[in-house]
Amino acid sequence: MALFTAPDVTTSAPRRRRGLVGLIFLAAALILGIALSVLPAPYLIEQPGPVFNTLGSNEFDGKQTPLITIDGHSTYPTSGTLDLLTVSVVGNQTQRPNWAEIVGAWFDPSKAVIPVEEIYPTGVSNKQVDQQNTIDMEQSQKSAVTAALAHEGYDVGTAITVSAVEKGSPADGVLAKGDVITAIDGTKLSENSDVDTLRALVAKTGGKPARITYTRAGDSAAAGGQSRSVSITPEKTQGTYLLGIGASVSYDFPFKVSLKLADVGGPSAGQMFALGTIDKITPGPLNGGKKVAGTGTITANGTIGAIGGSGRRCTARARRARPSSWRRRATATRSRATSRPGCPSTRSARSTSRSECSTRSPPRATRPSCPPAPRPDVRRLLGFSTG
Repeated sequence: MALFTAPDVTTSAPRRRRGLVGLIFLAAALILGIALSVLPAPYLIEQPGPVFNTLGSNEFDGKQTPLITIDGHSTYPTSGTLDLLTVSVVGNQTQRPNWAEIVGAWFDPSKAVIPVEEIYPTGVSNKQVDQQNTIDMEQSQKSAVTAALAHEGYDVGTAITVSAVEKGSPADGVLAKGDVITAIDGTKLSENSDVDTLRALVAKTGGKPARITYTRAGDSAAAGGQSRSVSITPEKTQGTYLLGIGASVSYDFPFKVSLKLADVGGPSAGQMFALGTIDKITPGPLNGGKKVAGTGTITANGTIGAIGGSGRRCTARARRARPSSWRRRATATRSRATSRPGCPSTRSARSTSRSECSTRSPPRATRPSCPPAPRPDVRRLLGFSTG
């Protein structure tokens, strides 16, 4: 006769419940994982981008093309590299990273997670942002060339033309589209200047009335117009003093400098383009023959601005094993050098760079003389050090 022990109902039921709870948690984790890998996040990812040697070449229009080409001035051999660091942005308004990618980026020190609105503001399309990045790149190139030539003692003719006047702004009814601003509070804008120079002079007023000197076409004095002067009090908008105008800049270069970099937008290439230009038009390696990397904006008068995504750019440099880098200061000292190896040709290269709209206004460039003089320490004058 076989004897059987009755099952212990009191212990088997909790086990079944625990197993059921485990299955529920597992299913929830799977669903969450699928959701994280599919659902887009309201964030973008910044990560290290390509590195470009401004003394070398890159693929442009399907062929290898020098990043910097000089025409009409003597050029000199270079050595080492002057690498331009970039940052890549993953995603846009319509195609954003998923949550799994965002979480991974949070734990990657070489990446940064930023809100979509930081790059793609509400109401601005992807195409408009790309167009603005292209304009910023074009402007930065012209400012870089101007800063480089001004550093070597050339006077680059610049004309800052009013392209638009905002209704109800301080400039409304005073300035008009087509006016050429030649000075603010006595500081001339007809040479080695750009829109950033204009902004800085307006900001310097601190909200006090600014004396704006300008010319207006048709005011006699032949085609150049007659000089006028008017007082305008800038208005503070989002922490910045503004006149309420859009402006474009046209340049009259003493010789032609062509900068060609494919598929890169924004203003932060200016510093390295300026250094590369200086290195090519002056004898001796500016970088001491070393591999040097850097990034940052530069204005026409040589002021170096803030760097966006500097951490990712530094990571890009580290991945390329660059032993040296230039550390920027808040501003760069611009010095006039009398040494200009190889006088430029008599022809000039005229170019227009846009801020909002484009209006051509051909300025006149001052021709430099070419007396012999020792070349200055460019790295010290620009406020850089190597290490």
